[in-house]
Amino acid sequence: MKPTTTLRRHVLRALALFLASGGTALAQINHWDGVGGATVTGSNGLVYGKWSDSANWDNGDPFGSSKDDRVDLVSENGGRIWMDQEFWVTPYLASSKLGAFSISGGTLQLTDGVSLYKTPRIGDGAASTNPGIVTQTGGTLYMNRGEMRIGSNITLASYGLYDLSGGEFSTAGGLYPGGNVVLGSRFNQFSAGPSRGELRISGAAVVNLAKPLGAPGQALLFGSAHGEPGSSVLTIIGAAATINIDSLSMVNNYPSTNAGLIQFQFDQTGPSTIHLARFANLAQGVLDIDYTGSKLTPGACFDLMIADQISISESFALDSSDSNDWRLLRLGDGQSGGQTDILRLVYLGGNAAYAMWSATHAGGEKPDLDFDRDGVPNGVEFFMGQVGSSFTAAPSLVATAGVTTWTWPRDPNAVADYKFQLSEDLQHWTDFIPPDASIDTSHPGQVAFTLPSGSPLKFCRFVVTPYK
Repeated sequence: MKPTTTLRRHVLRALALFLASGGTALAQINHWDGVGGATVTGSNGLVYGKWSDSANWDNGDPFGSSKDDRVDLVSENGGRIWMDQEFWVTPYLASSKLGAFSISGGTLQLTDGVSLYKTPRIGDGAASTNPGIVTQTGGTLYMNRGEMRIGSNITLASYGLYDLSGGEFSTAGGLYPGGNVVLGSRFNQFSAGPSRGELRISGAAVVNLAKPLGAPGQALLFGSAHGEPGSSVLTIIGAAATINIDSLSMVNNYPSTNAGLIQFQFDQTGPSTIHLARFANLAQGVLDIDYTGSKLTPGACFDLMIADQISISESFALDSSDSNDWRLLRLGDGQSGGQTDILRLVYLGGNAAYAMWSATHAGGEKPDLDFDRDGVPNGVEFFMGQVGSSFTAAPSLVATAGVTTWTWPRDPNAVADYKFQLSEDLQHWTDFIPPDASIDTSHPGQVAFTLPSGSPLKFCRFVVTPYK
């Protein structure tokens, strides 16, 4: 496992302090114009009770002297609560309402976002050692009609974390479906200091981000923030989470600025795949892999994203520490409405070239297997430069003027060991290995084997062993 970053240690330490202090689930609530009474009924007929305790809120100080007041998301109105104003989880900022917030059950409906000043914010103007944190271990949070900004401030340094290890975070249901989420700031190139916005998904958590009703057209955006990949972060831990996102984009208005970081932390059971209804636009970003499982077989494949369309620019790449062990492949046609695109991660191990070929053409199978069941092993089709998923005919022996030759097509980029073998009984084999004089390698697109004259030959075979 890679070393934990200093910032991550700060975030985890701050989270432990917030939870220990009891400074959670505190807020100031104002009235929602146009709606009277203590409840509101959604289009689905479900009644939401208004969270109206405006007396007990901590003015952004999680260690303040205010009461430890928690909204009861379990008992009131079937566990459904709505709030309409300024869901700001931003410690040490005078205008903030919450220092930290936790959800363990029930349903919390945020119906704000009508204006800039009602936009949900997590980590607006905080210090690195005191980020604004939302911790969700159960229940449901619906965020509608607005844009939740995590670690986003136009002028100030900003640290925010939404840590979701259980329950559901959704813009797809509730009273007014159609919000979106921004990690970091998409409004300016640099904040006044280092910033970080992170959405962390683990356990059996569920994330459903629907198509926004208005601008922007992406359900999840990575902002430029302070111009470093760690400024806007999506972290996915384990293989049990369910992640459905309409669309995501790592493109911003500053082409020279790295826009974001996607982290996958998983073991041999695989990662939680991101399913996108429309597209993933991967640009100006970094993919970081933290694999903690047992040793993998070279060629092992993991699907990280499945989307209608995945666009990958040259500026999106694996973290440099991962590039020797892993390779990214995009399968599909890259066209909207075309073939489904898959962003596949391939473990290279000792068979880098073959692993990449097999991941695309042979289902990640080993060289000695026959993926398309045509009688030609995967390793040999790799050597020949075939696609591995359609019938491939093995070359025939050719006898001319008493000389018998066997010629095989060769892909110059298919790095592999190979040899010809002869046998009389299919049990005992004699090897012929380059640079044996009987093997002609002068043509880059083929290898030709001349069988010994006068040989009591009965059987001949070609063996390929791919290697890095």
